[in-house]
Amino acid sequence: MLVHGRRPDDFFRDVRANAPDAVIDVHHPRIDAEIGYFDIAHFDARGDRAERPGFSWDFDALEVMNGYQDPVRRSVDRVVDDWFALLDHGHLVTATGNSDTHHLTFNIGGYPRNYVKVQDDHPALVSAKEVARAVRGHRCFFTTGPFVSLVVNGGTMGDLVPARGGKVRAEITVQAAPWVSVDHVQLIVGGKVAKRWDLPGDAASSTAPLRFHEAFDFDVKADSYALVRVDGEKSLTPVVGDRKTFTAYPFALTNPVFLDADGDGRYATGAAHGHELRRAPR
Repeated sequence: MLVHGRRPDDFFRDVRANAPDAVIDVHHPRIDAEIGYFDIAHFDARGDRAERPGFSWDFDALEVMNGYQDPVRRSVDRVVDDWFALLDHGHLVTATGNSDTHHLTFNIGGYPRNYVKVQDDHPALVSAKEVARAVRGHRCFFTTGPFVSLVVNGGTMGDLVPARGGKVRAEITVQAAPWVSVDHVQLIVGGKVAKRWDLPGDAASSTAPLRFHEAFDFDVKADSYALVRVDGEKSLTPVVGDRKTFTAYPFALTNPVFLDADGDGRYATGAAHGHELRRAPR
């Protein structure tokens, strides 16, 4: 597909028309001013506005972590905040993490990587269409090591669950290989930290597969979402990387479980989308 000289809203429409089962994943949206989709468009995520004509919100997924950005948490945090803002405005975009591996000695393949929920994980039984459908449905999470399970009011990532009376229970499980540290676990609700667990040194560096398991009750006043972030402070060296050409740290981020507080059977924030906003006259 020819994209040179065309606006995103134009060729996104082409993708939808010619490859309706495809996933449009915006990669490294803020990696630099020359190629970052959000940077080029001067996208204000909190205001849900873009200055450049042709900006389109019609994408399915957002690369929240790129392998080049792995050691630079401030860069990752910026895009995480963009993603929260999209969700807050009702743009149900899936967070992904991709290694962007262009070299044999840098950006090692699989750091980060996406785990996608499918019906049967035998390779011969998994189709590209099923994987794409699961990604669009937020049934995946990305990680550089920690493996995370999140159950909220009986639902898992991508589910819309009832939150009757605003009551919600989240159950979080984190597993990791012996060389993967797990120092911080955060339950994030509506883009804000609802609970943070800081693991003591012996637990963070434990060689036991099960590193963390907790249930936490909280309240919501309106439709919202819950997800989990996990961070480790020790690099994966020497198992992964050498601290010279490549360094990776433990990091995992789940996709949301959506909370239906008003019982109408949908997740709705009430916030206007950017394309529905009108600029005030100067």
